[in-house]
Amino acid sequence: MLPSVSSHTREAAGPRPGRAGPKAYFDHASVGLLTPGARRRAGEALDLQAVAGSQGAPEWNALVGSARARAARLIGAAPAEISFAKNTPEAISRVAAGLRWQPGDTVVVPDCEFPANVYPWLNLARRGVDVRWARSQRGVVTLEALERAIDERTRLVAVSWVQFASGARLDLEALAVLCASRGVLLLVDAIQGLGVVPLDVRKTPLDFLATSSHKWLGAPLGAGWLYTRAERLADLDLVEVGQGTVERCGRFTDYALEPLPDARRFESGVVSVASLAGLDGALEDLEQIGIEAVHAAVRALTQPLMEGLERRGHQVVTPRPEAERAGIVSFAPRHGDADAFVARLRDHGCVAAAREGWVRLALHVSNSRDEVDQLLGAA
Repeated sequence: MLPSVSSHTREAAGPRPGRAGPKAYFDHASVGLLTPGARRRAGEALDLQAVAGSQGAPEWNALVGSARARAARLIGAAPAEISFAKNTPEAISRVAAGLRWQPGDTVVVPDCEFPANVYPWLNLARRGVDVRWARSQRGVVTLEALERAIDERTRLVAVSWVQFASGARLDLEALAVLCASRGVLLLVDAIQGLGVVPLDVRKTPLDFLATSSHKWLGAPLGAGWLYTRAERLADLDLVEVGQGTVERCGRFTDYALEPLPDARRFESGVVSVASLAGLDGALEDLEQIGIEAVHAAVRALTQPLMEGLERRGHQVVTPRPEAERAGIVSFAPRHGDADAFVARLRDHGCVAAAREGWVRLALHVSNSRDEVDQLLGAA
């Protein structure tokens, strides 16, 4: 565990809602606590607008550029492959709406996905595109199930790296190999894994990665992004354009719709500078700790938590092998009522969530073994 990181994160989070006294926060899979750097840098960006107005533009641009470079570095990409978005569904929709579909094309999607990675594909029905569901078992979709769902008309497979309800983590390397062998594009919703588990898109060649940063990355709401592999940039038509799409040279009225040569072409207008400044601060904090250290700290907490829950008669649904999970531990309470169990935990100073009939616990580097013991004492 990293106690200095934990204490700094708690201090930055400030007072927590609910009953008096400290709360053990196990809900990073919903909205994460801001890191100290995120809170500070987002505030600095807002302060700059308050006192400098348009004169703050050079500093804002530098913050956004730094956030782009850090986001790219986190996943092993180039900054030119990163376009910012408000959230994950907006990022996914750039791909769904931008690809040149043919009637009869299919998209493979697990049947246990969060809606952000479902509705953009269902919306393609008006263009003659069908969704083929890869069947899951208790919130876990296997590589074999995905392979069975792929047919000769499949253009793309869209999956979550880590499932939001069960916490099951996919083997992306194996899936990337499968998709490449079938000539199928691969899009990954990475929001429940980034910030906990290392990922390098050069070693694991994804075509697209969509995420937001308000969960495990500890950044403000509204700071999402899309990674588009450079070779795939030309495959996407622009469905939203504006002054940010082009390199503006000379007067505003020198109109020439010549898109930027990199992924910034998808940012049609002004981005959420304060949120992205917060992302820059959050990613700087993560770089100082190291993603490998974060992953090790989370593994050191989730293992005893799963064992303790099972000793108390609860049924853990998150896969036990370390390679098949990240920071989420979900379980079916022995008395069957997940909502009542979450309320009981809250009364004992622990914040968790109920998802799909299970209790979902989402542990991060800011948690401690004492908090795990506190939760188990209430379980």
